[in-house]
Amino acid sequence: MPEPILRKSAKKTTYLTITAINEAVFLVIDKKFLQFIKQFKVSEFQTWDLNVQYSDEILKDYCLFHLSSPSQERIIDFSKSDFEIIKYKTKETEKRKYLSYKDYKDDWNREIYKGNTLIFNKLFLNFSSINFDIVRLILMPVKGNGYFVSERFKQAIEEQGFTGMAFKEIEQIDSRIKVIY
Repeated sequence: MPEPILRKSAKKTTYLTITAINEAVFLVIDKKFLQFIKQFKVSEFQTWDLNVQYSDEILKDYCLFHLSSPSQERIIDFSKSDFEIIKYKTKETEKRKYLSYKDYKDDWNREIYKGNTLIFNKLFLNFSSINFDIVRLILMPVKGNGYFVSERFKQAIEEQGFTGMAFKEIEQIDSRIKVIY
């Protein structure tokens, strides 16, 4: 397994930022934080031990963390959300509505294959349908991919003093996103 290399100016933190590999967003976290996560409501996940190079030492207290199943199928409220396709060659737009995640995903795959872009004008996320403290969303237009945490989990992280993370309300990421709790 490749070993991430921290810049000399970097600080050792609880969470280290890495680049996503397609929709498979992995977190690089220290093992103390992994034990902390296990105390909360988390769906099935996988971890892999990871060595991190830092200056002239190898840090062995990190791991890759990945929630096995994304949650967008249960969270997106398609009846209230509005989408649009931007055609690659002409830049023309076409409004789209979807009845289900399957319809959305099928269209996403077709349009991306053609080089087109799928965006949302309004995106409603209904978190009341789940009770996990951390979820992963993929195949989301624009800024929606990644990990999202409950307020309870966020507060516990801050109380414990874990480092390397910053939190924003989803509506602050993009004002076109509306959240139902």
